[in-house]
Amino acid sequence: MFLLRKFRMEFILGSRGVSEDMLRRALEGIGEDIEMSPCSGEEELKDELRICVSLGTDDPELVFDICSQYGRIRSAKIEETTVSGR
Repeated sequence: MFLLRKFRMEFILGSRGVSEDMLRRALEGIGEDIEMSPCSGEEELKDELRICVSLGTDDPELVFDICSQYGRIRSAKIEETTVSGR
């Protein structure tokens, strides 16, 4: 038995021209339990879609690399967890 490092990530992606569906497809291979919803905030810019994203992954850096191609990442939170493996 061994321990696997997993991460739970939550962040806001501010973007123009990207849909939740497009973002979900981009993250499908590297994330699990992906949850997305529109969100708003005080700094909301005109014509900017803000998507609240929550997912589990083995590679947070890759998630940020992919998401940064779609917009600006804000309010990021990453929590490390360990999972038993065989």
